[in-house]
Amino acid sequence: MKAHFKQKSLRKIIIVLFVVLIVILAFVYYFFNVFNNELFFKSGNSKRLVNPVSGLSLEEGVENFDENYIRYLLISVGGSRLHPSPFSSDTPKIELNVGNRIYYAEVVDGKVIVGEGRIENEDAVITTDVEEIVKMLMDRNYILESYRNGLTRAEARVSNLELISKGYLQLYGEFS
Repeated sequence: MKAHFKQKSLRKIIIVLFVVLIVILAFVYYFFNVFNNELFFKSGNSKRLVNPVSGLSLEEGVENFDENYIRYLLISVGGSRLHPSPFSSDTPKIELNVGNRIYYAEVVDGKVIVGEGRIENEDAVITTDVEEIVKMLMDRNYILESYRNGLTRAEARVSNLELISKGYLQLYGEFS
């Protein structure tokens, strides 16, 4: 009877230690991903991020639109804090349908990479138009208004669990 009791206690201790180890590893992973991104600049090594529509009218912003607008918007809302799921190398990927153009965004080691074209295995698809993005860049509070009015839509392509594990929930929490 005592041997059986000791085995149960030993199993519980091993399970607790395993859970604690997982929590510590997740914390270390999160810590390094949050502080190794484009919003935390190292002195002398990085350029300061500048809003691409700063000083422009709405019409000028629409006329000059390029992928830098999307990159800046994603970084400004915390997109560079997205990360692969723990114990996975599957990076966060977003496809953006902007008017009649398609762009992709991928977060790799805290850097937001944006380009024109489709991306495979995207986590989400965002649909909007150029004018909406320019308005969002001019007033960050406009982002929620655009979603509420149906002018910008987002569609998840993966499970909620995967979105949460990559950090999308934290990003969503910024706007709720």
